[in-house]
Amino acid sequence: MTVRNTQPYVIYQGNGSTTQWDIPFPFLNKENISAFLIDEKDVKTALLSNFEIDEENKIFIYPQSDIDVLPLPAQQRLLLQRKTPLAQETKLLAQQTFDPHILEQGYDKAMMIAQELAAELELAVKFPLGSNQNQADAGSYLLALEHAKQDVEQANSVAQQSMSVASSAAQTAVQASQQVTQAVNNLQHYADTSSTACAAAQQARQEVSQMQTYILQMHTEIQNAARETLDAAEQVEKAEVTIERTAQDLQTAQTSAAQSAQSAKASQESAAASVQELLSMQENLNNKADCDLGNARENLDFVVDQFSDENGNWYRIYKSGWVEQGGRNTTSSKVSLLLPMQNTQYMVLCVQRGTSGPTVQEGSPRAGAISTTQIYINGGAGNIDTVYYVCGQGAE
Repeated sequence: MTVRNTQPYVIYQGNGSTTQWDIPFPFLNKENISAFLIDEKDVKTALLSNFEIDEENKIFIYPQSDIDVLPLPAQQRLLLQRKTPLAQETKLLAQQTFDPHILEQGYDKAMMIAQELAAELELAVKFPLGSNQNQADAGSYLLALEHAKQDVEQANSVAQQSMSVASSAAQTAVQASQQVTQAVNNLQHYADTSSTACAAAQQARQEVSQMQTYILQMHTEIQNAARETLDAAEQVEKAEVTIERTAQDLQTAQTSAAQSAQSAKASQESAAASVQELLSMQENLNNKADCDLGNARENLDFVVDQFSDENGNWYRIYKSGWVEQGGRNTTSSKVSLLLPMQNTQYMVLCVQRGTSGPTVQEGSPRAGAISTTQIYINGGAGNIDTVYYVCGQGAE
């Protein structure tokens, strides 16, 4: 088969009615298909029963029609994943029949395993080439990202608190201003009352003095709030720098992942070319002697092509051009040869078939050459049922 679909898994969303799901990727047998149910919180649960796989039509059936289980609801998803065993069970023996189907199965299995590993690699945390970090640092790397996120959240919280304090201080300042206005109004009232003017003035001065003290206190609180706001802004700036560096690291990791994917694609194309080359080699080796004839004697003759069928017809062609051929005939007539001969100087033998095989008896049929492509079979007792044999130099 050809393995074109590079994604060894598929995810379907339930709808409360569908019970048959297509399997879009190739697989060697249904035991390599794993199924999982995924809920709203992305919790994955292996599906071990109440399903069947139509291997011929590549359909996953869940739930089975004879099982009292409701179809997959809209809140759940179905994950179908191919997991090819990491094992090589094919054993090629020397001087045995060269079967391309066995090699193709092996290459198909290797390609499926490569696709499954590539799919898992896309979900892995990868570091740039040349980085001092390794697999053992992955936990620290992810923890640093989590801490940076927490620092940003904390800095935002502090900034909000500082803004709240500043807003409260501003409200207090407004209240103080209103109180000063009220004191001035009171002073004016005291001035209008001559009998209590001095007392009112004194009281007004005291209230003004208290307001001034209160305003100074509010000014101090506003300054403190401003300092806290600046500190919070610095923390936010540091957190943004950390996030920017983390984003750069993630971008570098994504670039490395893309390069890895390109390398995997190039490896797949190289493997496909190797498969094509092996298939071409196998086609060239069909019907060839499985030995080294480079040192054979020049006059050594051997079979280079042969043929036979279920009707008893056959032939053999030798390196020198010598041809042997034969077959079965049930009529007294001309017989066309399977292969043409060089001339009519070739040998023809013919015997009549009995109940237990070829026999020679009185009245046996006769045979001879007519041309380079035909012989004749004449005579014989009863119904003609003969086998014939021809040998000689074949036509070029």
